[in-house]
Amino acid sequence: MIFKTCKIFPAPFDVRLPKGNESDENINTVVQPDISIVCDKSKLDGKGCKGSPDLIIEILSPSTAKHDLKIKL
Repeated sequence: MIFKTCKIFPAPFDVRLPKGNESDENINTVVQPDISIVCDKSKLDGKGCKGSPDLIIEILSPSTAKHDLKIKL
């Protein structure tokens, strides 16, 4: 079910990105975007968001730009 309005979550907020149907314990990719916007309530649980948020925002600064543009991308 979709939220009537989307929810905004600032970092630190875990976004777990499964490669398939693996259990939470086996998900290796966990990121913390600066801002996550989730409209699908079914993606939220006590650990954060499982699956891609509807929108993420990364705030670039000179000290983190290389990391944000290469590794996080």
